[in-house]
Amino acid sequence: AIGLRAVILLSVCLVAACGASGASEHDAGEAHMLTKDSFDEFMAGQRAKGMPCLVMLHVNWCKLCQKTLPKFVAAASMVIQQGISMTFAHVDCTDDKTLCQRFEVKGYPTIKLFQPDSNLAEPLHYRSQRSADGFVKYAARMTMPPVREISSRADVEQVLLGESFAAYLVEAPSAKEAPAGVLAAAAKWRDRHAFFAVADLGAVLPEGTALPSGAKLGVLSMGSQQWRGADNTSAPAPAVDFFRGDLASADAVSTWVGGNRFPGIWALNDSNFYEFTHSARRVAMVAMDPAAVSATQEQSLRDVASRLRSDYYFGVVDGIAWSEELADFNIASRDLPRVLVAEEDFEAWYEDKSLLRLEALDVELAAIASGKSEVLRQTRSAISRLLFYQRELLLWASWLRTYAQQGPREAGIAFGIVASGALGLYLLGLMVSACCGVLFAPEEIEDYTDAAVRKRLEAELHGARAHAKHD
Repeated sequence: AIGLRAVILLSVCLVAACGASGASEHDAGEAHMLTKDSFDEFMAGQRAKGMPCLVMLHVNWCKLCQKTLPKFVAAASMVIQQGISMTFAHVDCTDDKTLCQRFEVKGYPTIKLFQPDSNLAEPLHYRSQRSADGFVKYAARMTMPPVREISSRADVEQVLLGESFAAYLVEAPSAKEAPAGVLAAAAKWRDRHAFFAVADLGAVLPEGTALPSGAKLGVLSMGSQQWRGADNTSAPAPAVDFFRGDLASADAVSTWVGGNRFPGIWALNDSNFYEFTHSARRVAMVAMDPAAVSATQEQSLRDVASRLRSDYYFGVVDGIAWSEELADFNIASRDLPRVLVAEEDFEAWYEDKSLLRLEALDVELAAIASGKSEVLRQTRSAISRLLFYQRELLLWASWLRTYAQQGPREAGIAFGIVASGALGLYLLGLMVSACCGVLFAPEEIEDYTDAAVRKRLEAELHGARAHAKHD
């Protein structure tokens, strides 16, 4: 028993070791390699030159790190070629996690921006697209003024081409003369959003946009960021919303910006999904087959999004292209369209094929927002998973009972399914019990008590006498 247990444990260790090995090494190129001994001195030099530094903290066993580091290194060279005043560096935390612990790294890779005029202990967390172009675009934005000037509708469309997130437009004589609240909000959100000062807000907004009386600040999401709807071939209309408070109040403007980052119904993809679901807002996502969206479904979703935009951000994800990821949340391609609601930065979510349906979405979303929904609130805890399995088992039992009531043949099949399931559970229990018996069996210890020793000696003496008599 001991030998078999050792083999099982050794096999587990070997598998774990193989999973942690095989990390590829990358040429650091123009990205400086830093360690705990060189980090502070290097950053002091960057501050002395007034140069911001983007740092990637990674480990060599992380698959995502292996994909991201080459892009990061390529961006470091591109930044130099384009004359952007930002340095790129990286830290390998595989063998020494001192710096990762110092900056409270929760997952890999983690990318942080160290600015020359800020506290070294409080870097900005990188939240933009993890691609070479995304890193370069971020470097360019973070080395420009927080608020820039723009003059025409065509300039707005050109500047925002390829942006991952919405932009904010404020009516002001110049960028430097922008209201204090806007300047403060731009300093806080500039790493993800572009801020522009315009002489006439109405003149630069998309054609047909109704400008509310007195509005001086708006958020604009270009049509390329919006969901196409049933007509999957034409460009959707941009989405716009407006601030109606005190532009001089930093708190009021920053709060409004943080709560209005995703106007309209967003087309979710790799570049915006994380930020969308980690926006400190409850979000409603609808998984759809882009080729099978009806006009009725589109209108229903747009009506709900319009009514509940103060409670939710709305987005649509391609349920076919993202089928593997959605399967982790019990959403299958055959059941589209399906609704997934997330809250607390995706630490909790709701999905239910029966209750959370597009046809009655406004009612159920209102119930979730008020805390009165019957839909199971799921988290990453073990108890939540047990409740989920309980729900699925009850749904399966209900379906099987309905099927069995269709006739004798169906009833027989249902009985066979139940009997097979019971037998399978019984056999599984036996297997688990046997494995536990092998893994946790007590070691066989020789009995060295006086009685046992005396018994063995008597047996050996008896054998010796018998052998001598025979001789």
